[in-house]
Amino acid sequence: FYVRGAFSIDKPTRQLFIDWWPNEELNWEQSQRCIEQYSVVKPDIMFSHDCPRTVKEEILQKKCFDYTSNLLQHLFDIHQPTMWVFGHHHRTYTNTYLGTTFQCVNILDYLDLDI
Repeated sequence: FYVRGAFSIDKPTRQLFIDWWPNEELNWEQSQRCIEQYSVVKPDIMFSHDCPRTVKEEILQKKCFDYTSNLLQHLFDIHQPTMWVFGHHHRTYTNTYLGTTFQCVNILDYLDLDI
């Protein structure tokens, strides 16, 4: 299962339609469809640009209130996949939380999946 998008913390330094787009995060309707489908599929492996709020707060060591990490947290609360792979934070990170291995893939990292 895959969910695109993330909040850009550096949006004020970017240019509209050059290196920032207004639809960078799912809108409400897209999020509702995503939640419905995720609830049915209950994937073993999840791919997303960002990660659930609890994981993001651990990585950044601060509270987070953005839309996408809250959506991803909601998905995680519905179902905990075996593995969750994401990027966005430009660092290498691995941790297991409630039975899910979270893997943040850095810019030049790669991940071999034996599936």
